[in-house]
Amino acid sequence: KQWYQRRVRAAIVFSFLPIVIILITNIWILWIAGQYTRKHTGQSVPSRSAVTIVACICWSFLLSWTPWVIIWVNTLRGAKVAPVFVTIAEHFVTINAVINPFIYTATNTSFRRFLMRFLKRRALWSAVKKQNISRATRDSAL
Repeated sequence: KQWYQRRVRAAIVFSFLPIVIILITNIWILWIAGQYTRKHTGQSVPSRSAVTIVACICWSFLLSWTPWVIIWVNTLRGAKVAPVFVTIAEHFVTINAVINPFIYTATNTSFRRFLMRFLKRRALWSAVKKQNISRATRDSAL
């Protein structure tokens, strides 16, 4: 029974340790942003979008990893977990790795403008490259 209690405590500690680290680092980032804002603009708080981004990132991490942690702790307790729930939890964890750029795009206008310019240039470059390849193929056929 004692080994079981140690495993459950370790599971809880190692599950919530990343959450605590993310929260602390993001609060630190907001604090630094507030100092920079205060120094350069005279305002006492960081921008609303910065707070929104940090809140969205923290919540997405928490919501993405919670199902996996619940399954992990229940497995350590000896409970049988249906494979479909494990698969769903794995997909949530994978989604967390992909969601951050979407959060930045949705909440930050300068990042959104940069991304649009980048994608347009990429599409333009792709079109030019295809045109050059088709022209080279056509010229070599003649």
